[in-house]
Amino acid sequence: MAELKRDICNIGDSSKLNAEVLDLKERLEKYLPEHVRYASQLWHKHLLDTGFPDELCMKTSRFFSLRVCYIGWRS
Repeated sequence: MAELKRDICNIGDSSKLNAEVLDLKERLEKYLPEHVRYASQLWHKHLLDTGFPDELCMKTSRFFSLRVCYIGWRS
């Protein structure tokens, strides 16, 4: 957990959508270790396996893919 911190990719503006960060892919590769990228990209698939309602899981995933730049969730 030591790898996680606020604004981990040094974007500087938490109101930006992922699409508004032109170099997001490069920032993710630079600032996030591979195991953190894996966990942050695939958590919703593991959540589906638990019996969590599919619709709620997809809505949650969509929200994070649009809003959480500093960790790098994908849609």
